[in-house]
Amino acid sequence: MTRRRHLRVLCLSVYTRSGPSHRHRVLNYRPYWEAAGVQVTVQAFLTEGLFARRRRFGGLATADKVGMFLFCILRMLVRLPFVGRYDVLIVHREVFPLGGAHFERLAGWITPRIVLDVDDAIWAPMPLAVNQRGRFWDPERVADTLRASRVAVMGNDFLAAYAQRYCEDVVVVPTPYRDLGGG
Repeated sequence: MTRRRHLRVLCLSVYTRSGPSHRHRVLNYRPYWEAAGVQVTVQAFLTEGLFARRRRFGGLATADKVGMFLFCILRMLVRLPFVGRYDVLIVHREVFPLGGAHFERLAGWITPRIVLDVDDAIWAPMPLAVNQRGRFWDPERVADTLRASRVAVMGNDFLAAYAQRYCEDVVVVPTPYRDLGGG
């Protein structure tokens, strides 16, 4: 009798479980994936602490965020070489929150089995009064990540229309409006 091998999936997200998008697009589905024999490992770029403090301002807050951000970069660099050990890599929104899709392209070089999951028009500039990422924003980052992806899973038809310009295999999976109990 042959033992069935489980599909091993790594999900990289910039957000922690505290991020609504991460909860609704990834954690909600985790129990269903696991019931189907899919082993899911989820790794966030941000720590819970940095996620909670990301909108604090002032000298001490900035120094704290820079230190935590550097830690997150180091942790991601240590994790990145291991993405090839998984059967599939899901990139939820982005791997790294600043600049171009450098880390996403590097992950694509390590493993071509990337699924990009997006639920917002993240290629558009953020409409925030204080946009901490604005000066580091690259309008081509999402298009570059889509080009490196084998499949794009988009939250609605509008997002899918954008994705189809850069990725051949695009699927629409609407974001659930409530917690399905997977968090």
